[in-house]
Amino acid sequence: MGITKLLSIAVFLATPILVNAQAPAFTQVIVFGDSLSDDGNIAHRARDRVGFSYPSSNFNYSDYRFTDDTNTSPAANLYVGTWHEQLEKTFLRLAVAKNSLDGGTDYAFGGATTKDGTQDRTIINNPFPFGGGDFTITIDNMGKQINDYLASHATDANALYILWGGGNDLFDDHSAQSVSDTANRVGGLIVRLANAGARNFLVPNVPPLGAVPNSFGDPNRVAALDLASANYRNQLNSVVASTISGLAATGITVHVYTFDVWLGVIRVLGQPRRYGAATVDARHPTRRRRPDRSGWCRSRWTRWRPGAYVAGPDR
Repeated sequence: MGITKLLSIAVFLATPILVNAQAPAFTQVIVFGDSLSDDGNIAHRARDRVGFSYPSSNFNYSDYRFTDDTNTSPAANLYVGTWHEQLEKTFLRLAVAKNSLDGGTDYAFGGATTKDGTQDRTIINNPFPFGGGDFTITIDNMGKQINDYLASHATDANALYILWGGGNDLFDDHSAQSVSDTANRVGGLIVRLANAGARNFLVPNVPPLGAVPNSFGDPNRVAALDLASANYRNQLNSVVASTISGLAATGITVHVYTFDVWLGVIRVLGQPRRYGAATVDARHPTRRRRPDRSGWCRSRWTRWRPGAYVAGPDR
């Protein structure tokens, strides 16, 4: 099995925190994030901007998602969709959160950071994360995603609000200050939603970003990204705890499920066979290396494809 399936293994290792006997029955799922959760917003905006969908089967992706399906090579043969689509359908028994630009409640954009506002990112022929390319797309960062949601919806106190970002922030800047700023911004996003009436949150951390193979060949960058990821894990935990306490002091009680993706990936890297992976460094040398809009390379083994693992090992 290629390294690109590791992230989904990590996600599903922690699924019981949401589906045990004590978990509430959520009414719906509302998503804010980046390419790990985007199920159509980049594709929608690409069609508007350049006249074709990206990601799509034309680029060996699942249509409109940065992951695999039954028609990609290698294929995902048992389950398809992003990680949260599988979570919603398989474990929470809820309707799938479709992309917001087509009327749904998945506001995630590939390439998004935890910041406010928008930014332009390249989507095709990106030789290294975000450095050049043929076409650019305007990306809504997570702050803007939340603003757009709040401007168009009454807040559902019984919904599960997913906030998964930070990876692009750290790819852009893996300094200690960036780590701290990113964690604090996530805390601010929770507060913004909680003040509007949201009460249930799922907040994953990021995987060890140095394990994403498009950084291989640069040991200093690999080490810096791994350190930033580990520090972000600790700082995010601290920020979440202080955010819960701060809200409680104002009379607002929230439930925040912290998703330790970092630890899940470390476990899989250390014991791949235990999780159904024959190998975690399989290469597909015939595939072209073309990073996508959010910096994950086009070659299957150079980036994560969330949602793919549950299809089982590569066949």
